[in-house]
Amino acid sequence: MAYALYESSQVGGSSEFWDMCWEKTSLERQLAMTTKDDELNIFLKYLPKNGKILEAGCGLGRWVICLKNRGYDIKGIDFSKQVIDLIKNYDPAIPVELGNIMDINYPDNYFDVYISLGVVEHFVEGPFNVLEEAKRVVKQNGMLFISVPVFNPIRHVTLPFEKLFRFIIENYLVRKLLGKSPYPPKNFIEYRFIRKEFSRHLLKLGFEIEEIIPFCHIELGLFNHFLEPIFFLRNKHLLAIFRRTAKYLKNICPWLAPHMTMWIVRKIK
Repeated sequence: MAYALYESSQVGGSSEFWDMCWEKTSLERQLAMTTKDDELNIFLKYLPKNGKILEAGCGLGRWVICLKNRGYDIKGIDFSKQVIDLIKNYDPAIPVELGNIMDINYPDNYFDVYISLGVVEHFVEGPFNVLEEAKRVVKQNGMLFISVPVFNPIRHVTLPFEKLFRFIIENYLVRKLLGKSPYPPKNFIEYRFIRKEFSRHLLKLGFEIEEIIPFCHIELGLFNHFLEPIFFLRNKHLLAIFRRTAKYLKNICPWLAPHMTMWIVRKIK
């Protein structure tokens, strides 16, 4: 089963959450990261040079810019007007536009490739409708690159500790005894998927899996959402230790603690 994550009510709705995230970074910083990220080698291995490519949920558009500069025919859509305006202010020629990935404004079988990186996990109703729409706009035998956070083996091990931690910080009686106000309501942010479960979703929708690749082996892959801040995010020395641990685990077995996994699939039905 998928594992749901939540954030405090202070975050607000989905649009406000992502606007807040993009305010913490810059397009220049995002572009500098592309050559260091695992996704680039994956794209260079699989992407066709002569096909139409869509990145759905492109954010600040770093992959649209990176792949466009390498000769790919790519465009991006995102639901945030704020982020599209930021991209256009940087360079009006960047091929991005405002769009809803649940209702993409392109005809059936239009794109040769569909890219979605860390997007479909953010729908509380699950990824099915988004993936159905992706299937609609991709040509027969077209490719999809879908990445989501995974509920890896290390996260399975730490889950009991997370449940205990959540009980302590959220329990009404505990908080009252400590003189704290009730824990605020939570807004849904994302799911993390078990690898086999997400593969079944894709197969059920009529996709053929070509490769599954674990990546993003960083400290966030070692814990669940509620354990992350208490263990290391507030201490730079512990953070450095966990980063080294994540790299070490990657060398032992890349499936032990990846934060993300990418499915490379082909539309066959």
